[in-house]
Amino acid sequence: TSTSVANASFEDGWFHGKIRCWNVTPAAGSRLTVTGHAHSGNWAAYAAAASPTRGQLELTTDRTDGCQIPVNAKRAYTLDLWARSTAGAQPVVYTYSGLWRRWYVGDVIPPATTLLEQKVALPTIPDGVTRVSVGMVFPGSGAVVMDDVTLTPIDSTLFQPSFRTESGLITTNSPSGTRKSRRPSSRRIGR
Repeated sequence: TSTSVANASFEDGWFHGKIRCWNVTPAAGSRLTVTGHAHSGNWAAYAAAASPTRGQLELTTDRTDGCQIPVNAKRAYTLDLWARSTAGAQPVVYTYSGLWRRWYVGDVIPPATTLLEQKVALPTIPDGVTRVSVGMVFPGSGAVVMDDVTLTPIDSTLFQPSFRTESGLITTNSPSGTRKSRRPSSRRIGR
C-alpha cells in the first residue's frame, strides 16, 4: 500500500492562496497553479518561473505537519509520478531528522509533450528519518506538469533467501542432519 502523499492528484484545491500541500521554490518569481492536462481526475500541478531564469525551481510537497509524508527508516520506497517538462526535470526527495536536507536527486527526465509515468526506486531511508518531502527539480527556463504522486514501500520480503543457511553458507543437509560427501570421480576423457 502507498504511503500517504497529501493532495497527490492536485484535486484538493487551494489553501491560503496556494495549492494545498505543494510549493514551488524559490517562491519569488515563480508560478504554481493547476492545469486540466491531468493524468487522472480534473487537475495536475503546473509550475514555472514567471519569466525564464538561470537557476533551478523545485515543485515539492509542503514540509508542514499536515503535509509531510511519514516513512520508516531502513526501508526502501518507490516514488511514482506522472510528469512532463519543457526543459527536463529530476525527481527530488528531502528527508527530515531534526532538520530538512536534500537527500536524493534522480536522473534527468528528458523534455516531453505528454505526461509519462516516472518510477524511481529510492535508496534505503537513512537512520533517524521519519518524514520526507518529494517532487521535481527543473531548470528555471522550463515548466513542469505533475500528477498522481505516490510513495510505496518496497516489500523487502521479496529478496530474503528461502535457503537454509549455516555460518553464512548455503547448505544441503540430508534428512538425518549429516552431510554426505562424495569423492570426485576420475574418468578419462578422450582416447
